[in-house]
Formats: sequence, structure tokens, C-alpha cells
Amino acid sequence: MTGILSIKNLVVDFKLRAGNTRALNQVSLELMNGEILGIVGESGCGKSMTALSIMGLIPSPPGKITGGSIIFDGEELLTASKTRMRQIRGGIISMIFQQSMTSLNPVLRIGDQIAECVLLHEEVTKVEAWARAVETLTMVGIPEPEIRAWGYPHELSVGMRQRVMIAMALSCRPRVLIVDEPTAALDVTVQAQIFDLLKDLQRETGIAIIMTTHDMGAIAELADRVAVLYAGHIIETGSTRDILTNPQHPYTRGLISCVPYLGENPTEVRPYLTEIKGVMPSLTGFESGCAFAPRCPYKTPICEEVRPENEAVIGVHTAACHNLKYVAAV
Repeated sequence: MTGILSIKNLVVDFKLRAGNTRALNQVSLELMNGEILGIVGESGCGKSMTALSIMGLIPSPPGKITGGSIIFDGEELLTASKTRMRQIRGGIISMIFQQSMTSLNPVLRIGDQIAECVLLHEEVTKVEAWARAVETLTMVGIPEPEIRAWGYPHELSVGMRQRVMIAMALSCRPRVLIVDEPTAALDVTVQAQIFDLLKDLQRETGIAIIMTTHDMGAIAELADRVAVLYAGHIIETGSTRDILTNPQHPYTRGLISCVPYLGENPTEVRPYLTEIKGVMPSLTGFESGCAFAPRCPYKTPICEEVRPENEAVIGVHTAACHNLKYVAAV
């Protein structure tokens, strides 16, 4: 597979009363054509900030991208004009935001909201845009799409509204889809339906997907590759299989241990869930050393003094830890 989106050494700073806050610190990621890349980490680690950076939606002020590059298909997005970004945003790279109800306009018909996206990015008539809206509603499995297009968001369930958001994002046939916490506030049955829908759409259209989540179960279900984000740093990357079966960083191991586990044998149940003790450090001050060191049970003096670099483990699997061999052996 070839790369379609490349993020190199991305730095995002916020000027706050408490001082400068570094939301993203030297983040580097690569998205391949036709793959699903999962970005995982707890709340506040920088997942949504990474997605907003790609879309050019960092609130400024107080936020600002102060370093790095974001290259889409050979084009640098950080230096693109506002006009060009409006063309890219929604037309070439689409994003599904976390709160489906607040992302939809409550006083506009569903069909009008989807058609508006098409009219903004393509030279079509209103009739053709409405037909595209119905077509995409059909694609995402909305029952009776011709009727539902005339309805309003409050008339749909949370799961159906999430499908409408997916339809809106796909209406202009983008090449990259960013999904921010796709299963937030959904029950497990609806989660499974959304997972199946995203996998089917990726398989049928070949679209590349970035999914941000705190849920390792969602990663296991959907992602081809995983990037683990902590306090604005990428601390481990690799294929989903490698990350789940051979996690190297202690934070990744902690995330996996927080997920209930039921093995093939009904009696093979993890007897208890473990927690990652402590909280994420303040992002103000850009401290030296490993950001996870205050919470790490394996830390050594060097961890508090020198920031670890991502090192190759096997193949494309990398991890940023000074004690990889020791942690992996535990």
C-alpha cells in the first residue's frame, strides 16, 4: 500500500492563562490507501487535536500549529490557503464528529443538510444534490431513505443519527474519512452495527479511515494499524495484531488490561480489571523525560531525564520506552 496522508513532527501549542500548553508534541503518523488507522488513548491525550489539525480546525486563538507538516497526496496542508482548505475539508477529507445530535442542525431536514455539502463542493443542481443525499442514506443503511430525508434529526435514534453523519461525510466521495469516537454514547448493539457499516464502506469504496477512540475493543474490531497516543506523544505504533498480542509500552499494556476479556473457553475470564494508577501529567511546561514516567511501574532514572525515541521492535512495530526488553519480559 502507498501512503495518502503523512504527518511529520506535528506540534500544537495553546496559549492559556496557566502558560503555554503543548497539546501535541512531535507527532508523526502515516495513513496508507485503503486502510483503517486507529489512534487510541485516554481522554485528553491529543486524539481529537490530531484530527482537528488535519482538518485545519484548530481554534486560533488560543491554539496554533507551531511545527511539523501534514502532507496529503503530496500537498502540504499547513500552508494551503483558506480557499483550498474549504475545498479539501468535506470534499476530499471528511470528518465525523463525536456528538451526532449537536453536529446536526435541528431545524433543517436531514436531506437538506446532506445536499448542502454536495452543493458546496460539486457543480450540481439542487435536484441532483437531493438525489445524492438519498443515495448516501441508502448506502449507510437508513430504512426508507426517501422518507427519512424529509425528516429532522430529533426524529431519529442516536444510532440512526450516527448513520446520517456518516452519510453526510461520504456524500462528496472523499478519499479520507476521520471518525472521532464513533461509538461514544452508543449501546453495544448499535456499536456493532456501526462497526460493520464502517468495515463494509471501507471495503466497498476503498476509502482510508482514521478512527480516534479510547476503546481498545473498537481498535480490535476495526483497525488495521494502531498508534497509541499519550500526553501528546506517539508512544507505540504497529499492526493491530502486534499491538494486541505483543504490546511493548507499559501504557499500551495498561490500556489492554483495562478491557474485560473472555477467552475461547467460557471459564477463561480475566479475574479482575487492572487500572493505570495516577493521571496524565500537565501539558504545561514541556517537561523533559518520558511523559508516562510518573505512572510507570518500570521507570528508571533515565526515564525522568531523557525523552525516549520510537525504536523498531519487529517490522513496522515501534515503541518509545527506555526499558523495552525489560517491560516485554514481564
